[in-house]
Amino acid sequence: MSTAVLAILSSICFAGSVVSVYRGSLRADVSLGLLISIFFGVPFFAVLALAFGQLRVLSVEAWFLFGVAGVVHFLLGRAFNYAAIREIGASRSGVVSAASPLVSVALAVSLLGEHIGLLLAVGGGLAISGPIILAWQQRGGTIADAATLRR
Repeated sequence: MSTAVLAILSSICFAGSVVSVYRGSLRADVSLGLLISIFFGVPFFAVLALAFGQLRVLSVEAWFLFGVAGVVHFLLGRAFNYAAIREIGASRSGVVSAASPLVSVALAVSLLGEHIGLLLAVGGGLAISGPIILAWQQRGGTIADAATLRR
């Protein structure tokens, strides 16, 4: 399967998750949704990893780093994401979450020593422009306010 198809399928799954969380948060507390998603998600992936023999090939360092990623993503990231979805809705939180690639690039450059090329810089700027515009509009401003901020 091509990387573009995988990326599109990933986007569809994450978008479906955001909509599901929003609907669920209308009827239950976000913390319950967090517990339910972890309760179903972690065993599912553990069974897949076991079935494909992936658990045997991990080094101690990989176990540690994946463990950190699990706490940051599954616990903290989901908790903040679910709370944002509950507070501002599925569409707005999805747009604000679009800043994630820019944050990923910043972390990759600062922590991993990766370099930014022209296309990556332009793409990052485009990716973050949506959340910035949404934030201005949410405060009751308009796009015209952006020009006054630059003065």
